Amino acid sequence: MTTAPLPLTVTERSQMRVLSADGPEAAWQLARRHRAPLVAGATGVQPVWERQARWPACVVPLSADWPGFAGVTVTGDRLDIGALTPLASLAGAPALARRLPSLAPFMDRVASPGVRQLATLGGNLVAGGDLSALALVLEAELRVFSGAGWHHLPLSAWPGWVRREPGALIRSVHLSIPRGCPVVLEKLGHRERFSPPRITVACARLGSDVRVAVSGEGGPVRLAALEARLARAGGQASAADGEQALAELDWGNPGLRAAGGRLIAHLLGRLTT
Repeated sequence: MTTAPLPLTVTERSQMRVLSADGPEAAWQLARRHRAPLVAGATGVQPVWERQARWPACVVPLSADWPGFAGVTVTGDRLDIGALTPLASLAGAPALARRLPSLAPFMDRVASPGVRQLATLGGNLVAGGDLSALALVLEAELRVFSGAGWHHLPLSAWPGWVRREPGALIRSVHLSIPRGCPVVLEKLGHRERFSPPRITVACARLGSDVRVAVSGEGGPVRLAALEARLARAGGQASAADGEQALAELDWGNPGLRAAGGRLIAHLLGRLTT
């Protein structure tokens, strides 16, 4: 496993340098040479830098103008979404509205309108954000670049991949959504503004196959054991079943697991109505 060197830092934001690259391969090289982070919307990291009063000495911005890095393309049941597509654009994309009608109302509860204009799909997935559970139930595949070159890998493999290949970047996210595939998702969070979600649940039914995933305080994960129980029980589960599935993964605290169990049961009920 390769270990990434710690980035160089400065104590004044005005001292930070922006290094521009003409493509993803050059950006990766620049970031590695200068021990600089790759950034897009940077909505997640900027508040951290502000709180710590420490900024990277250099940053390398990714560009939505690079081919494949932004926008939504549909080929049959396959959707290719650029990793730098702003979250605000996802809610209004006609292709996503047709295949995922539950997405637009959900996006209204993701961050604030201003943040959604800057934050990107790739950044949200890397951070284990609101859309991670949805991407997991749809078995999202990533197109990534690192020192090992270009590769496709499932979203579930990303944490291990980036440990082996530090500085890897995501070009696009690929989803397969058959027509008539119902998908539901919902989240629970604090009432305070700009608070991260405590738990997001996504459920999908593909024929007789029911998938369930969560993200939030316990991290993004597919609930494989619960899915196996659903296969035996005809897609039905109680709040206790959902709570047990989270407990088996030691996901979150007991109160959050109880609330998550109720939310899982509610969404599974919506899949069958």
